[in-house]
Amino acid sequence: MSVAIEIDGKQLQVEEGMNLLEAALQNGIYIPHLCHHPDLPDIGSCRLCIVEVEGEEGVQPSCKLTAREGMKVTTNSPRIAELRKLAMELLLAAHPEDCSTCPKYGRCELQTLIQYMGGFGHPDAHPGQGLCPERQKPAAHPRHEPLCPLRPLCARLR
Repeated sequence: MSVAIEIDGKQLQVEEGMNLLEAALQNGIYIPHLCHHPDLPDIGSCRLCIVEVEGEEGVQPSCKLTAREGMKVTTNSPRIAELRKLAMELLLAAHPEDCSTCPKYGRCELQTLIQYMGGFGHPDAHPGQGLCPERQKPAAHPRHEPLCPLRPLCARLR
């Protein structure tokens, strides 16, 4: 059974019970995210996938929201942008400043998000080249470097 929802003014029919992040991604609507993986339960820890739902107070991680009939969702607003920026700054605060020494340099999802979200003054804020290999091949992959913010995701994949 499907339900009618609206994301950023776009009317969609999605499977009832589907999480909002997956519904958006499957319909060509990108919501920034780091901790989501289709093969794992969502935990909402990165706080980058936050959205506003009409009639509800505050913001919520879209990976933890279930699509329901009549839901109207905003994925980008000044408030969301500011909160995402803060979440990214907190992630980067625990990240090494020299990305160029990381084996994932140039193909890191964090670098891709930094570019998508507009920089942040990180010294190695360069465009990435797609998803990190761990997200593409969860069964056999090398470990992330110890300070990589995606390391918890890889640990969940094991």
